[in-house]
Amino acid sequence: MILQSIDWAQVGTAVLGIVSTLAGPLAAVYGIYTSSKAFSEWQRRQLATLRMERAEKILIAAYEAELAFERIRYPLVPAAETQRIRRESSEDETGSKWLSSVYIARITEEKTQHQALISLIPSAKAYFRKELEINIRDLASKFHYLYTISEELSYYDQPSDRHRDILKEMKTKTAENSSNFDVSVSELISKIEVYCNPALKLSEF
Repeated sequence: MILQSIDWAQVGTAVLGIVSTLAGPLAAVYGIYTSSKAFSEWQRRQLATLRMERAEKILIAAYEAELAFERIRYPLVPAAETQRIRRESSEDETGSKWLSSVYIARITEEKTQHQALISLIPSAKAYFRKELEINIRDLASKFHYLYTISEELSYYDQPSDRHRDILKEMKTKTAENSSNFDVSVSELISKIEVYCNPALKLSEF
């Protein structure tokens, strides 16, 4: 019989040899797979951490800009601020020119908040969508807008429709009153939150 003539001991030895020969490469392949998977997970977590850090900085800068807009448009002018602006002014200003100088001085003092937003644009481009970059640029441009209308305010010696429109924009938000400026800023910050808030939760990435 053919089966009887087979040396099963040799067959077993041959099979064990084949298995042992394949075991090394298979273990290496499995090791590479698990290492690659672990590296991918580490890389994903690192990216999520970087996004979280950037998102936090962007949100803080946006909220600080919102507070800066409130300080710029604060309706009262303390005595110390009045004296300082008087010293820096080249003439004895009154009326609209005086208000213009007050607002411009305040905007200049808040330039660090504007610079903070601008400095975060590269992070928005690198880690988030284009829309977030645009929203940050638009929020930063509000400082330029306030500066422009503050300068324009000095041109009006007499009340006019445009004069009143500027004063309305420069009036701080209250529970009963919100200008177009307030609405625009609130909308921009809400859009920024849409992109940044999810990045604060590592489990979502």
